[in-house]
Amino acid sequence: MVATGLKGSVSDHAEKIADLALGMQRAFGEFRRDNNVDLKLRIGVHSGTVITGIIGKHKFSYDLLGNTVNVASRMESEDIPDQIQISAETWEMLSIRCKTSSRGEIEIKGHRLRETYMLEGHAYKLISISSGIGTLRHR
Repeated sequence: MVATGLKGSVSDHAEKIADLALGMQRAFGEFRRDNNVDLKLRIGVHSGTVITGIIGKHKFSYDLLGNTVNVASRMESEDIPDQIQISAETWEMLSIRCKTSSRGEIEIKGHRLRETYMLEGHAYKLISISSGIGTLRHR
């Protein structure tokens, strides 16, 4: 499990986790090819609030709890192998920054029907050049 934005001040936490997921997908594909192994990877992403805390009296561990953690886990377990499935909440934060496609509504264990999307890559990024005019470039 990976989490970003836990301090609450990271405005681009969804983009950071999308970058990580896409990088993991790319690296795993290279590993599979280089080692000639037939393994599948599923990545699920959800955005929302979590409860954090230290658990234990003798051996301490930091843990994340709450519905957001459960939904993120379901995004992964109900995903299509070798894909990155994101929730509608995450999609709303990424829709102009990333290429996505709708998977439609899926039923996830213990939850209502949920609209989901497949994260396919980065969209175009606005960059500035010395003249001050913006241009689009695929990254």
